Amino acid sequence: APPGEPDLPSRRRSWEEAAARLARASSVLIAGGGPVAVELAAEVLDAYPSVSVTLVTSGTSLCSGLPAAVGEASARWLELRGAALQYSSRVESVRPDSVTLVGGQVLSADIVYPCMGAPPASAPLEGSLASQLDERRRLRLTPQLQPAEQNGSLASGWSRVFGMGDVASLPAGELQLGHTAELNAHVAAENMRRSAAGRPLEEYPRGAVGCERSPRVFCVSLGPHDGVVAFNGLVLSGAVAAVTKRILEWTKVAACAERPVGVAFWKFGDAASAWLSMTVLPPPPPAPHEPKVILLFDGVCLLCSTFVHFLLDHNADQRIHFCALQSEPGKDILTRHGLPLDVSTVVLIDECGAHVRSSAALRTLRHCGAPYCFLYALAALPRPLRDFGYRMVAASRYRLFGKDDGSACRRMTKAMRARFLST
Repeated sequence: APPGEPDLPSRRRSWEEAAARLARASSVLIAGGGPVAVELAAEVLDAYPSVSVTLVTSGTSLCSGLPAAVGEASARWLELRGAALQYSSRVESVRPDSVTLVGGQVLSADIVYPCMGAPPASAPLEGSLASQLDERRRLRLTPQLQPAEQNGSLASGWSRVFGMGDVASLPAGELQLGHTAELNAHVAAENMRRSAAGRPLEEYPRGAVGCERSPRVFCVSLGPHDGVVAFNGLVLSGAVAAVTKRILEWTKVAACAERPVGVAFWKFGDAASAWLSMTVLPPPPPAPHEPKVILLFDGVCLLCSTFVHFLLDHNADQRIHFCALQSEPGKDILTRHGLPLDVSTVVLIDECGAHVRSSAALRTLRHCGAPYCFLYALAALPRPLRDFGYRMVAASRYRLFGKDDGSACRRMTKAMRARFLST
């Protein structure tokens, strides 16, 4: 518990005192521009419309870690209600009634709320697990969510300990969201059961959602009756978001109370969000430092070489990189993804893992411009049916199309050559 708040009654008194101070205030300054800062500003404006509210953030937009549309919708909502938004202003120090910016400018208000993020509550780990904490004081974890050494291997003696939530150092690109913490908990709880039974452990996030990147599901509340709801790249605001928010809140409370309607809703919702992420609405493209989309192809198949040339011409965002199955990098990638070295199919490696046969071909076309990207709709067909047609062509590809003897090579630009993994 925080200092001076050893029990719930003392915490309640702190809440009541803070509420009383806010009721007397005429101006509020919030240091920060993330979801917590935005939600707090919205709550203050909803309860006390006459209070002057100012948000100060070092970023150039609100909620900069989320899709741009989230920050834009939040800014419109706040400015419509009179909030002042001050961007590109880095806070140096915070006092109860003022903040000092880098450069010396002082901003004053009756109440100052610091919402610039806080280190995780990992102090209890700094004794026995100190060497497993990263530079942000978060616990490094293996894919099974167990404490890890700096090289990623399991920390000796900690195989029955699992980390999750804010204290966990998550895979690159994952945000510390409430939904993410729930997915952590699913895998951690399952692995506790598996560990006790001596069974192989699940990996995160595949054990929770079935692919290599978890869905981004979140809601930024703008007062009790409005908000911005987002699922991967889809962002909803206004009346639709308000209704969606109320449904999510009500069913989540029901699920926490273990009422059947809430439990059933979220079991279906989690399964549906995982399916949508793997098919029609994948997570946003990875940041530049994250792994590329890689297409592994048969380097001696003329049909495969022709497909690669097609992609060079029609993959407008140039995210797809290429590697021959027979090359050493290709063999290494297959091994890392648990695929046999004699795979007689194209293989696509993307944010949702490894895909083969028709799934790989269709997911590759999704990265092309119209009309070719529309062929991805065929992914709705049963995979056995799709793969039957793929296998028919693959089995006779050399006989029908021949082998690539080098005559099919085209003149490559420097940018094109950079998209082929070196052998």
